[in-house]
Amino acid sequence: LGIYGVAAAEAMALGRLVVSDVDQSVYDAVQARTGLTLPVCQTPAAKLERRIEDICRNPEPYRRLARSGPSFVTAVHSGQRSAAVLTKALFQRGNDGGKETGQPST
Repeated sequence: LGIYGVAAAEAMALGRLVVSDVDQSVYDAVQARTGLTLPVCQTPAAKLERRIEDICRNPEPYRRLARSGPSFVTAVHSGQRSAAVLTKALFQRGNDGGKETGQPST
């Protein structure tokens, strides 16, 4: 699917390296909406063996990436951020103040 999910977020929150094949559009959306870089080691399945070998040979860049996970999860996946996003989506009105349709603006 090219997305990341709960297991990846949980691993990031624990400061673990996440190796996955996340679509570039997801990286771009995260960057555009949060100003942060998704700390996932992009690796297509066909290149997984090579990536694991590189992690073993040169672990420090991957450790740095893993260490950025907890702050990313706190900033992007916190209850406060979820509440703010939902509040904006559900309660901000369009130019008509929601009077014409009675529907929240998106």
